[in-house]
Amino acid sequence: MKCFYHLDNDGKCAGYWVRRICEYNHFPFTEKDFIKMNYNIEFPFNIIQEDERVYIVDYSITPAEMAKLLKITANVIWIDHHSSAISKYSGWNYSEFGNIRGIRDTRYSGAALTWWWYAYEVGIFSRKSENSSLDKEISSKCPYVTRLVDDHDCWKHNMSESMPFKEGLEMEEHNEPYDEVWDKLNTLDVKEYSRILKN
Repeated sequence: MKCFYHLDNDGKCAGYWVRRICEYNHFPFTEKDFIKMNYNIEFPFNIIQEDERVYIVDYSITPAEMAKLLKITANVIWIDHHSSAISKYSGWNYSEFGNIRGIRDTRYSGAALTWWWYAYEVGIFSRKSENSSLDKEISSKCPYVTRLVDDHDCWKHNMSESMPFKEGLEMEEHNEPYDEVWDKLNTLDVKEYSRILKN
């Protein structure tokens, strides 16, 4: 398994939900399998094994790169919300490469969308059809901290604590997807949450 995630809070939170998917499904992984990405970093095809499971969350690669990746492994899950990235796939050759698993939706952050994917993986919801109840499920079931990340990253500004939380989290030394802080925050450990807000 490899998880490529964007280097901001949204990407890190999205990567955390990938970790939870892996833990639930007993997919083996190490910290090195979580790779922080930005758009000026070359995608490392050389570290991906044939038929390996690959998650790309809150981040995207070009259609040409995706085509190359799918020749290495068809087991790709791409979850993203950036309209500029999604629009590049408008001419995607489905007859040659097929559908790309995952979810792309500009209304929610990468973290919220990855949580949604996790929720179906672990059976919190019964998936009748992908994206069937996205609004209802995220608003009613998504953990509070993931919704804070979503509120700030998508510039919704509906939650007064989203900005101080974002700033506090960025001061943490250990806030990557595999770090303990995300477990504590997404189970709403009050002491941990308060500490982040005070940072």
